[in-house]
Amino acid sequence: MIGLRQVDEMPKGHPLAEIGNGHQAVRYRRRMPTQIPLWVTLVLAIIAIMGPIGGALIGGMITARRDDRRWERELEREEARWQRETEREEARREREIKREDHRYWLELRATTYTEVIVHWRKFTYVGHGIVAVLKLAAKKGVQPEMKERYSALKEAEGELRDALAKSELYSTLKMHIMSIDARTSASNFRRSVSETDTALIKSQDASDNLAETIANLDKCNKEQVEFARAIKNELETPNGTY
Repeated sequence: MIGLRQVDEMPKGHPLAEIGNGHQAVRYRRRMPTQIPLWVTLVLAIIAIMGPIGGALIGGMITARRDDRRWERELEREEARWQRETEREEARREREIKREDHRYWLELRATTYTEVIVHWRKFTYVGHGIVAVLKLAAKKGVQPEMKERYSALKEAEGELRDALAKSELYSTLKMHIMSIDARTSASNFRRSVSETDTALIKSQDASDNLAETIANLDKCNKEQVEFARAIKNELETPNGTY
């Protein structure tokens, strides 16, 4: 270790020589050059080499992540568009199925209702003929010839019942109720015809029976007209229930 005396004895101009007066503190000391360790140099070299490489890798990762996010957004938009298209297609297909289904049921109804009207008119046609014969027999006080006519009436009633039963498979609740009423009215008319015929055969007063028979036939005619009107309204309704 160099003491202050040694510093004082150093020639003027020496790096450790005192600048100023006597033995006071050293005011200035020139820095001696130092040697940089090897490992620092290696670390700096590695940093210099790895810096650009790391920057490129990080930049590539950021770019790839950004591309992935953009692709995810594009995929989400495409999936949303595909979902909307699918929903629209399903809705269109469902509407088409409903239209086809509605058309199918309307065709079945139209066919079965037509059969009902045909057989109902046949029944009332036979009924009008029977009423005319009963009126004439009551007026003349003779026994009517009813065997063949009554058989024809029973046959017409059976055909009407079968047509009504078939129509009930495809009809609405309203038409179903009207179908039940029609069967009841047809049955009441046939019963009153039989009672009137029996009274005339026994030479009894058949005026009340004949009046009931005529009233029952009028009711059948009225229900037939109402049934036909209801059929027309139902088949012409665009969104009728089935």
